[in-house]
Amino acid sequence: MNCLVLTSEYPPSKGGIGNAAATFAKEVAHRGWNIVVCTMHLAGVPDEEKTDEGTIHRLSLRGDASIWNPLGGDVARFDQILLDNKPDVVVIHGWPSWGILLIPKIHAAGIPVILQSHGIGYHRVAWHPIPPFGLKAWAGYQPFLWSMPSLIKDLHALVVLSKESDFKLSFDHWLGEKFYPRKVITIPNGVAKVTGSKEDFLELCPQARNKKIILCVANFCDRKNQLLGLEIASIMTRDDVFFVFIGAEENDYTSTMRDTIIKSNLTAKVALYTGLSRPMTESAIIACELALMTSKSEMQPLFLLEVMSIGKPWVSTHVGSVKELQGGLVAASNSAALADNIRMLLDDIELISSQSSAGFNQWLTEYEPSIVYRQWEELLLSATSTVS
Repeated sequence: MNCLVLTSEYPPSKGGIGNAAATFAKEVAHRGWNIVVCTMHLAGVPDEEKTDEGTIHRLSLRGDASIWNPLGGDVARFDQILLDNKPDVVVIHGWPSWGILLIPKIHAAGIPVILQSHGIGYHRVAWHPIPPFGLKAWAGYQPFLWSMPSLIKDLHALVVLSKESDFKLSFDHWLGEKFYPRKVITIPNGVAKVTGSKEDFLELCPQARNKKIILCVANFCDRKNQLLGLEIASIMTRDDVFFVFIGAEENDYTSTMRDTIIKSNLTAKVALYTGLSRPMTESAIIACELALMTSKSEMQPLFLLEVMSIGKPWVSTHVGSVKELQGGLVAASNSAALADNIRMLLDDIELISSQSSAGFNQWLTEYEPSIVYRQWEELLLSATSTVS
């Protein structure tokens, strides 16, 4: 069976959707499917390459669901990929801007489409201080939003990560449940167990040795809100903790964080790293005492699932489907509440033990890859069985 995967990002680019799409491709390929991935062009990376999971095509496509941004770029190349590979099913990860506009082409070829949602925000106004204040961009998405019920109807399935819909964060899930609930299927992220040795990270960060490491792994940006983590580090005066922030790359946000670390006199208790290898990041996860997530918005954070896979507890802001996860404490998005939860876990051996066990057991029964991708394989086969 042939499966074509569309995703706006794919390794080596950094991002949660790309990592989820790569895990999907590898796991499904492992189960005997022929995988072809179409993703965005990335400077310095070949436009076509063979990998263990399949063939990766990187295209220069443009356009999105807005009427102001029509489809353009490597459309003819995509048409040829579709023709040459003859996929039995197409899986779209997220709502990649150009991917939405390619759905009619895929349906016209008689190929069923499964859309893996990671949330959608086109229905919300992204306000700006300069006229027209973000309203033009919002208006451009209205025709697409009105057509979404019909689009969901024509999908083989809309796969969602969370058991519950949220109008603000997962509008597609909410809409699907209102109009076509049988199309909505919950399959969570599948995350492999973290492996490695803590010594690799402790050699990189010797100042963290013999400390209780509070670890935050996320792309550095305002949405991930790591500056809140620095506030927490500032108000935690105990000497036995050390905060580590790991992200993909240097940017304006990391510059702000580095300035804040110096101005707040946090250099002795905080380390910030960018561009670490995956094995080194896993080593940091193994070395940590607990995980910290400070995001303003999320769907189903892979980082928390990763720490759950080795029985590490976590503390998080109240975002996305975090409330469905076990193994940690959720608090409001303020430094005092989050710091209190960290102290509670660090100082209560029974609590940290019970949370660790609960998180690991949930990962083992719900998020372990063999369980998740058994569900995916059943769904993929059901899609191919509907094609005449």
